[in-house]
Amino acid sequence: MALVCAVAAVFVLIYLNSIKSNQEQLLMFSRELPVKARIVNGKGSKERGLFIPKDLIDSIESTGFVKDPLYTTRMAAVLSSGDPDDNKDIAMVLCANDEKAIPDYEDRNIILEDGTDMDFLQGNKPVCLAGETFLARNNLSVGDNIDIKLYKRKYDPYGFTYDYEWLADCSLRIIGSISMASSDNEFTYIDILCPLGWAEEKHALAGSEFHLDSASFTVNDPLRLNDFKAEMKKYLHSVSPTGSESSMGDCLIVYDEIFILSVGRVKDTLKILYTFAPIMFVIIALVGYTAAYLLIQDRRIDIAIMRSLGTGPAACMAAMIIEYSILGFMGCLLGNVFAAPWTGLGINTLLYSMLFFASLMIGIITATFRVSRFNTMTGLIKNES
Repeated sequence: MALVCAVAAVFVLIYLNSIKSNQEQLLMFSRELPVKARIVNGKGSKERGLFIPKDLIDSIESTGFVKDPLYTTRMAAVLSSGDPDDNKDIAMVLCANDEKAIPDYEDRNIILEDGTDMDFLQGNKPVCLAGETFLARNNLSVGDNIDIKLYKRKYDPYGFTYDYEWLADCSLRIIGSISMASSDNEFTYIDILCPLGWAEEKHALAGSEFHLDSASFTVNDPLRLNDFKAEMKKYLHSVSPTGSESSMGDCLIVYDEIFILSVGRVKDTLKILYTFAPIMFVIIALVGYTAAYLLIQDRRIDIAIMRSLGTGPAACMAAMIIEYSILGFMGCLLGNVFAAPWTGLGINTLLYSMLFFASLMIGIITATFRVSRFNTMTGLIKNES
């Protein structure tokens, strides 16, 4: 019986360990294959230069489904000595909450003052990086202070056009320089780079509505991707080929193709394993029942003698259960040893062994229960014959 139980234990431990391995693989995918999402316009043709109300972003963040947000907003500025009607004097201002939100960030050369780092973007201090062209054009250097007139973008109700509207007079300290992108355009060109929190604060002081021009984030738990999408439908629409070409940021793109493809296969495997897991424990119970029943049949004469000498049915059952449970336990230990190269000897293996032994004992107890209905005379007559 011990050998039969050992073989069965090896099978169960390897089977349950395969479930654990697939579960760990799912968690690994959720860490190694993050799912990104980005707010776009109705047709999905614009990722930057959008009108995205801050209230919308606050609502999305409050759901708990997103993390690592990357936001930017664009404004314009003119030095106090400049002319707002002269395009040459207008500086393009980008405000970001993280260095990764900067367009083509990896292709830019950034030089910072000693003792500073890019974490300044996460605050609201009146500091900035200046574009190399902007520094040269205005004869400025890192460490200088600049006084500017700050202008915000004011969109028409449909989001197709915008005008610049004065917001505030500000003073900024230049703490570093930033180079141009490899292909500068209206969405990547930067003269002044400031913290997003500073821009939001200026809007609040002026009593002006604050909005973003780009927004992206990571799904907090990719394994709950369907729940995330269902929640986002409360705030954003799906991109459509017939959608609007305006700059209204009211749609969402989720970049989940690779994640779904990778996770789908693992989930299909787990579904099959979960389906057969209950059947497997039923089979283990049947193994315990069959092994115990056959052993009891071989010992019918011994049981009859015990009963004829006054041993009660309960005592006979207890003796059989103890004996066969010891054999089953030895088989379980042997199974752990044989399966160790595949499963190891961790806490999960101990838990699986307990489940195996519990199923085995159900079968053993069921088979041993027949002792209570054993006919003593039948066993003695068969002995005499």
